[in-house]
Amino acid sequence: MLYNLDWLEKGQFFPPKSELSRLRGYQDNRALWNGDTNQVLKPYLYRLKELIGYDDTEPYNIFTTIPEYWQLTTIKTADLLVGDAPTITANNDTDNEHLKEKLDNTGLYNVMSEIVYDIDSLGEALVRVKLNQDGSKGFVIYDPQLWYPIVNEENNKELIQNVIAWIVCVEDKGDFKKNKYKLKVQIHAAGTSQYEMRIYEILSQDYKAHINMGNNENFGNVLFYKIGNLLEANIIDGGVSDSIIHFAGLTTSQSIHGISNYERITSLVAELGIREALASHILDQNSNPRLAAPDSAFVQDKLTGKWVLKTGGRSFVVAPGAVPPQYITWDGNLSSNESAINRLKKEIQAMSEMGVVISEDDISSTQGFEALEVKMTSARLKVRRMASKMMLPLKLLISKLTDVDVKDINIIFNDGIPSSEGQNINLATRKKALGFSFGSIAEEYFGMSAEGADMELERAQNESSDAFVSSMSAVQNEFYNRDIGGE
Repeated sequence: MLYNLDWLEKGQFFPPKSELSRLRGYQDNRALWNGDTNQVLKPYLYRLKELIGYDDTEPYNIFTTIPEYWQLTTIKTADLLVGDAPTITANNDTDNEHLKEKLDNTGLYNVMSEIVYDIDSLGEALVRVKLNQDGSKGFVIYDPQLWYPIVNEENNKELIQNVIAWIVCVEDKGDFKKNKYKLKVQIHAAGTSQYEMRIYEILSQDYKAHINMGNNENFGNVLFYKIGNLLEANIIDGGVSDSIIHFAGLTTSQSIHGISNYERITSLVAELGIREALASHILDQNSNPRLAAPDSAFVQDKLTGKWVLKTGGRSFVVAPGAVPPQYITWDGNLSSNESAINRLKKEIQAMSEMGVVISEDDISSTQGFEALEVKMTSARLKVRRMASKMMLPLKLLISKLTDVDVKDINIIFNDGIPSSEGQNINLATRKKALGFSFGSIAEEYFGMSAEGADMELERAQNESSDAFVSSMSAVQNEFYNRDIGGE
């Protein structure tokens, strides 16, 4: 963690060493998302090479057919959480119309899944609200690798400054050691719309081996930039107070940073890759029939010196009484390996909490909506946990984009399988029978604001009253006509 700006002084190295573990985690998880698994899973590659007998000089890609569980689980998580867009309303109709119009213009609904992708894969997402050239408010989603938060030493969750820092190449000479670079830094202090923009020169850059002495984590060669003089420093008014909003996934009391959901499944998916690669290797090596023959059937090639079978066209030369060559086929038993693969798949489904969502067999065998909902319990619990963590920062983001007060914004995440209108009516009827208010039912199942629900209830009551009056008038007319007829 960073507690001050001392790491930006002349002579210091960027990125700061205390942040390397977090930055490496981002890089690895992005590689897993993109399918670039070999570099991240190199220890498992070495293990498989030992099992198969390959040496390091032979290229061998064990993860060419590995299922993309990382990307799949993240996409499915976003589908459940924001695939059916959250219902966002304000407490009164005036703010509600204003809120809807503003959100449609910002395009928040269209990129909300990207925020979820970052939270699930990287452990956190970073959004900055900014003023567009036309004066309207917009936002940009930052790569968390650019973020260096300054926190309180006594409370790591108390954010003092948001620092956004990145390297730019200002002179490309075709060699990274000879290129000229600058470090650009934005320092956003809490509670203000102003931020400081700094530009530093870079004195040199090179790869240096680094080991974290605290936990012996070996980072290998890391590209460090040596910070030089401060070239520029300007105060800029961004127009939006506390413009940077942090969305965190799972967190602990020790850090402000979230924990990626990939950490629980990476070793399992890597082991699955090894098991599937072993099966493929065995089948590749043994599926084609091979020829066996006695020593007398071989002659030495004069050019290569290799021993080859004596053949005459498509025939084999066989000495009298000798055993003729024969094909050997392999009928191996891979049942143990298949059992291990199936077990690993089940563990991945459990540890990712996505279960039936990523298992085509389970979802195709489910009969009925309620049975499917039961099987989706783990997945829905996961997205509800994420929804509860997203609630406050999302309200803050919406408030800054629309100027509607945070306390007047309501968000309902439609997590899980989208319900049909009939299911909503059925559930609403059950809750009404249990004594729930019309207002709460209208908000939960039909996306109404509190004011809209009150107005709808008033209309319903008026319609009921009108129907009663109309009914009484009909009864009075009937008696009146009967009386007239009687006379």
